[in-house]
Amino acid sequence: MPKFLRLYNMYSSDSTWTFYVKYGFENSETTEHMWVNLLQTEPSFLGILDNIPQVVTHVSYLDTIEFSSNAVEDFIVYHGDTLIMGDYLTVAHELLNN
Repeated sequence: MPKFLRLYNMYSSDSTWTFYVKYGFENSETTEHMWVNLLQTEPSFLGILDNIPQVVTHVSYLDTIEFSSNAVEDFIVYHGDTLIMGDYLTVAHELLNN
């Protein structure tokens, strides 16, 4: 997470960089893990939900979401269309299933 935050602080004002964090949205029965396009990191994380919820009903696509950095499950950094870092859970899952 420190490298992610360092990149965010360096490049978040440049529109060619995009920063996503994965966050778990809970309802009474399950947790749905979705990507949030990060807009700020201080005093708390704030971003726009970038997935259409399939299970939870208390949030919608493009809702503004505020949460703690401790709740981040994964992250992705793009420069243009190039993945710079992140999506570690997908990579780990693929490695374990090969």
